Amino acid sequence: MDFDYEVKKVGFKPKARLILQLGDRLIANEKIAISEIVKNSYDACARKVTVTMNNINDPDKAEIVIIDDGKGMDLDVIENVWMEPGTDHKEKQLENGEFSECNRLPIGEKGIGRFGVHKLGNKIELISKKKNSNEVKLHIDWRNFDTDKYLEEEKIEIIEKQNDENNFFKSDESGTYIRLTSLRKKWEKRDFRIFYRNAVSLISPFASKDDFTIEVKSNLNWEHGLIDLETIKKNALWYFKIETKDNEIKTFYYELRPYPYMDKIKKRVVTEKDSYITNDNKVQRKEGKKYKSVSSEGFGDIAIEGYIFDFDKNTLDLSDINDRKGIKDYVKENGGVRVYRDGMRIYDYGEPGNDWLGLDQARINAPSAKIGNKLILSAVSLSREMSAGLEEKTNREGFIETDVYHNFRDTIIFLLNKVVFLRNEDKDKIKNIYKQETDVEENTVSLIKKVEIKVKRVVPKEEDKKQIVDTLKKIEENYVDMKETLLKSAGSGLAYSLVIHEIEKMVGELKARADRTELSELKELTSKLQLTLEGITNLFVNSKTEKRFARDVIQKSMKFFKYRVKTHNIELVKKYENSNLTIECSENFIINALMNLVDNAIYWFKYHEERLRKENKPRKILIDVVDLDDKVGIIVADTGFGFSISPETAVLPFKTTKLKGEGMGLGLYFVNEIMKMHQGNLKIVTSQYEKAKLGLDNEYNGAIVVLEFYKNGEE
Repeated sequence: MDFDYEVKKVGFKPKARLILQLGDRLIANEKIAISEIVKNSYDACARKVTVTMNNINDPDKAEIVIIDDGKGMDLDVIENVWMEPGTDHKEKQLENGEFSECNRLPIGEKGIGRFGVHKLGNKIELISKKKNSNEVKLHIDWRNFDTDKYLEEEKIEIIEKQNDENNFFKSDESGTYIRLTSLRKKWEKRDFRIFYRNAVSLISPFASKDDFTIEVKSNLNWEHGLIDLETIKKNALWYFKIETKDNEIKTFYYELRPYPYMDKIKKRVVTEKDSYITNDNKVQRKEGKKYKSVSSEGFGDIAIEGYIFDFDKNTLDLSDINDRKGIKDYVKENGGVRVYRDGMRIYDYGEPGNDWLGLDQARINAPSAKIGNKLILSAVSLSREMSAGLEEKTNREGFIETDVYHNFRDTIIFLLNKVVFLRNEDKDKIKNIYKQETDVEENTVSLIKKVEIKVKRVVPKEEDKKQIVDTLKKIEENYVDMKETLLKSAGSGLAYSLVIHEIEKMVGELKARADRTELSELKELTSKLQLTLEGITNLFVNSKTEKRFARDVIQKSMKFFKYRVKTHNIELVKKYENSNLTIECSENFIINALMNLVDNAIYWFKYHEERLRKENKPRKILIDVVDLDDKVGIIVADTGFGFSISPETAVLPFKTTKLKGEGMGLGLYFVNEIMKMHQGNLKIVTSQYEKAKLGLDNEYNGAIVVLEFYKNGEE
């Protein structure tokens, strides 16, 4: 059956208050509002923006005046661009890659930022002028839009003025003047200072000041006494700058800048030419069981620059910093890693409470080894042209979290981890040289007991509770056994105190985390600690020292990893098989040492899998026995990329550049301790001269370690 019907097309009829709602929903706060105004000035080719805040503590007299020296607007631009909410004028420029006459891509894309100024004031007076054009002036009282009228019914009067001596701009000038009155809040001195720092931070602290600057001032002189950024940077203990190219580290600069009273510490510089960087310069992450390169598609090449602080009292006592509180407060309020695109800030990264890189979370788990947001001032620089894959959220508070964003974030974390590792080396050195006496630590066994009590109290399920408590009991048993073994071995040269100290720190961390750690993490942490202690205990089981053929000891160690090297397609080159050289050793210790060395080689082959394939490098581990005049050497060498850590640091406990969760940094430490016990040496070979002396083929240019045993068991 047919029915008659009528089709009528209608359009939306927005109410006038929609403008206010847009501003309120899309512009979160005052700092975002000023950010949008400044971005408009940047897009208008301004060289300078001045924000003057007069009498802002007096609602009747308060005003905020914003002036820029950009190209300004004429009547046509005001009518057809500025007065059109959601215009795609700038978005089209960006999509087409159209640079302005001042060689800038637009950063204000949505066409709605101007309607957020009522976050600051209800009334706006705008005067703008293009060169060789008439001055244009308009007034808006945003409260008039809070009405039931339709948007098109709320008219705004625009005045075009001929050039005369009463105009704001001179005839040969251009720019925009905005005056906000009837402010929406009464400002206190603290509000102004926070606003001041946020406004100034809109421009990267590392950008050229000749290109674009922001000045904030007040007739109340509230900016007086604020610590300037240059003073802050001067008092940082560490500085770094890294640049990437196709997501590989192109340039790397790290500097320890000792304080005046650190007379026993020298300035330290690490660059991209150091092996620490060259051996691991491709940004990677673990995906499943494989290590994969992180793509830079969508965000392009980046630069990250920053300063790191140490607010430990003992460290600050070695400085000449007068206003310690001022600097600590500044970094507390402004610390973190901020993001800038073409020199202009992207909110909300680096704001208090936005732990977008997980720095604060990581510091909770390892306070001495990680840097939180309150210890770093840093800026990531992006090119707008290359980073089109990073799309800003509509509310202007960060990027939409796409795959491109996650790759970008992982890249920053990878780069920062390299800096933090170097910083930790220096921090430990400073601490050891200038260490202070501390209270005796709580007995480790009693700490374990306290963790048991907490677990019984906070873990709800009996099954989970029993699993964790049983593991803790094993930890206690292994700890006591290991302590007794090490005490017996201490006279043989074993570093008893160091091992015990590190284990006690691990147990102390377990106690500290028992209250705030997720159940799954608590299980993982206790299991990892138990496995570590079991390994240490097994390692130090008494083994009789006897003269043995080196080849026989090596061959016994082979059974522990022959299947693993096969699984990873690694060729094991056994050059030791015909050797008749002997070593005086405890067999179990040396087997464990060799296992650790081969484990390391397997890990790094797996980590560098993509790079090995790209460079068509073989996967080989060579084991040989050589006569070194007064010593016998067992060589373990591979065809990888060598150590990404200094030989001095490599043998320290809990020092590793492996990805999180992939190792605790104990392997080489224990190998070194084993060789000390045998009155021998663990030698990490790095120079070409030393490699040549060992008679190694050129392809074995990766990690090369020699276990050196003195003949007759004596030095």
